[in-house]
Amino acid sequence: MTIILNTLGVVAVVGVALYSGWQMIRRQKSGAPLSAFTSNLLRANILILAGDLLNGAAGGLARFLDIQSTFWIIMAFGWAIFF
Repeated sequence: MTIILNTLGVVAVVGVALYSGWQMIRRQKSGAPLSAFTSNLLRANILILAGDLLNGAAGGLARFLDIQSTFWIIMAFGWAIFF
């Protein structure tokens, strides 16, 4: 049950980050460059996406590829990128 809930949580966060980034790009007028504010928000969404994917992958990598020694290192990188 924990694996299912963790997977659904990662999918939800990644999905919201992708949707939010797509909405920001879509709202821009066609042909106009991204404003500095929108560009920063888009970068933030990409970092949230990358950090959450790293955190989600840490458990899978530790379990299925048998690299338990790097679990906390991957988690630390994931949280650093996420925040």
